[in-house]
Amino acid sequence: MTSRLPGVREPEDAYRLHERDLIHHGSIFRVFLERVTMPNGVETEQEVLEYPCSVSVIPVLETGDVAQLVLLEQFRNPLRGSIHEIPAGMMEAGEEPLACARRELAEETGYVAGRWTHVTTVHPTPGISASRMVYFLAEELEAAGEQRLEPTECLQVVHVPLDGLIDRHVHGRDVPGIPDIVDAKTHIAIYYLAAIRGGRPA
Repeated sequence: MTSRLPGVREPEDAYRLHERDLIHHGSIFRVFLERVTMPNGVETEQEVLEYPCSVSVIPVLETGDVAQLVLLEQFRNPLRGSIHEIPAGMMEAGEEPLACARRELAEETGYVAGRWTHVTTVHPTPGISASRMVYFLAEELEAAGEQRLEPTECLQVVHVPLDGLIDRHVHGRDVPGIPDIVDAKTHIAIYYLAAIRGGRPA
């Protein structure tokens, strides 16, 4: 969790980590209270969330001349409702990012991909956590079996026209039948696909 990605600059000389106390240990997440001196010399306490690194999969299904983004309509308890999002999940101990991406795609959608491309690696919540998320583009999809969902996963697979998603969420056009996307990682996926397909925000 301490290795830095390109784009993360070393702290200034004034920065100091004085104390780091574990204040919550859950089944997946741990919360630490850190007492630090910030680069500007101000001393403060911050709660830092530690959780496994994760992957996000951008699955594109090509059917003839039509490209569709394979999404999940998934119930999210904190929101008390369902949203549309790309497949994603946390890496198991010792699991490589690509292996996790292959597993999550198969488990959540029933698809396997013939071609995988690493897109980027980001810190999705840098204000509270150093956890990383690795994005992969999955192409040449084939249905390979049934979903293998966790008992608490409430989701269904939906296929949404990619051009419609780009028109609505990148260019701001009103496109009937295209769902609202409120999930951040899915917005990143749509903008990435718009860029590689030649689309740009209007």
